[in-house]
Amino acid sequence: MELLVTDRLPVGVMAEPTQIRHVGSDKVPDGTYLLLRDDRGLMHDVALCDQFIECRHVFGALFRDETGTVWAARQTADWTRSGEVSADWPLEQVSAHTHPTVAAGFGQIIDSLPAMGELVLTNEIPARVAWIPWWSGFGSNPREGVVNTEEDTVLAALLEEVRAIHASGAVVPDPAPTHGPKVLTLDGTIQEHEVLVTLHDWRPDEEVGPDDPGNVDLRLTLRADQLLIDTPDGRQIMIELEGDQITAHAYNDVSESPASLRLRCGAPIEADATAHLSELYQDEEGPSP
Repeated sequence: MELLVTDRLPVGVMAEPTQIRHVGSDKVPDGTYLLLRDDRGLMHDVALCDQFIECRHVFGALFRDETGTVWAARQTADWTRSGEVSADWPLEQVSAHTHPTVAAGFGQIIDSLPAMGELVLTNEIPARVAWIPWWSGFGSNPREGVVNTEEDTVLAALLEEVRAIHASGAVVPDPAPTHGPKVLTLDGTIQEHEVLVTLHDWRPDEEVGPDDPGNVDLRLTLRADQLLIDTPDGRQIMIELEGDQITAHAYNDVSESPASLRLRCGAPIEADATAHLSELYQDEEGPSP
C-alpha cells in the first residue's frame, strides 16, 4: 500500500479534501488530498477506507528480545492511565520491519528500542506500527546517561514472558514486506491518448425523428485502466477497472456527483444514484429521493 499526499486530485479518482488540519505543529493546507494506493495501483480516498484498514490506538512499551523479535506490552489508549507500563500488560508480537511512512518521521524504529508511548498498530499478524503520535525511551540508556531501574525491572519481567512464548512455539514469521507503504508525490508524466469518434444513428432515415441528434461526437480518453467518454453537451461516462470489477460513473451538467454501476463476474450489478439525486434535488422542498 502507498500513502499519497497531494494538492492535485488525479484524474478519475473521486475524493474530498482531507479534514485533517494539523499534523503536530504543521498546518495542512486547504485542498490537500490524502489518498491510498492499493497493491493493484488503484487510489482511494483515505476517509472512505476505514472499512478496509483496521488499526488500534494503544499506549505501551515496544521492545525486542534476544532473537530480534519485536513485542508490544500495551493497553488501549484512553488517556486515563498513569503513564506507567506494567509487567502484567498483554503482550503482542509486532513486525520488526518499519512502515516507510513511520520511517520518514522516526527512522528505523528497531534502532530506538526499547521505547514507550502512543502507537497505532494494525490488525495484521504480526501487527505493524502504522504511526507513532509520541514516544520516548523506556528503561535505562547508558549511551545517554539515563538510569531507570523501575522500568528495567518491568522490561526484565516482560522479556521473561516472551521467552515462554518462544518456548510454546507461538511466535509467528515476520517476513519483510515486498511492497511497503511510502509517501509519494504525484507523478504528472502519466501518458494518455485521445480519440475523436462520431456515432451515426443506425436507424433508417424515416425512423429518425426531427429532434433526434442523428449523430453524436465523442471524445474518448484512453488510459491504462480507465476510459473516459465525453460529449459536447457536458455529459461524461468514466469506466474503470477496479480489481475484479468494472465501475462506470455517469456525469451530466446538472449534478457534479455521478450515477454509478458496478459490475463483477458472478455477482449482481450494483447501481447507486444516491449522491447524484441528492445533489440534484437539494434545493427542492421536502426530502431528497
